[in-house]
Amino acid sequence: LEEDLWRRDFRLNSIALTLGTNSVILDPTGGLRDLAQNQLAAVKEQNFHDDPLRPLRGLRLMAQHKLLLEPQTRTFINTHATLLSKVAPERIQSELQRLVFVKEADEAINLLKEEGIKIEKEKKRNFSAMSIIHCGK
Repeated sequence: LEEDLWRRDFRLNSIALTLGTNSVILDPTGGLRDLAQNQLAAVKEQNFHDDPLRPLRGLRLMAQHKLLLEPQTRTFINTHATLLSKVAPERIQSELQRLVFVKEADEAINLLKEEGIKIEKEKKRNFSAMSIIHCGK
């Protein structure tokens, strides 16, 4: 279980409760501390490389739960935003749809702009696709 928690994207998502008569909270990455500090922090950089959608997901979670973005996590988001172009368009579209329905989406969308991430809709062979372009700052 602990090995799985280290593969999660953000420390807040790396908290678990064991089942049984003597339940124990497992928090190997410090997610409870992040919760107390109202911040969103990445577990480790490699996890962003393993699933390139995580930068976009992080911005959505930040807006959705009104969290502060930990500085190192912001660096990871900027560094790995170029990998978003390798993500299936329907996954990007789904995450963007979830983001725009968040009441506080403005801040996350502004961060996308600040980091030089452009999202474009393409029309190819009778279907629409989302294209992510990282232009840098």
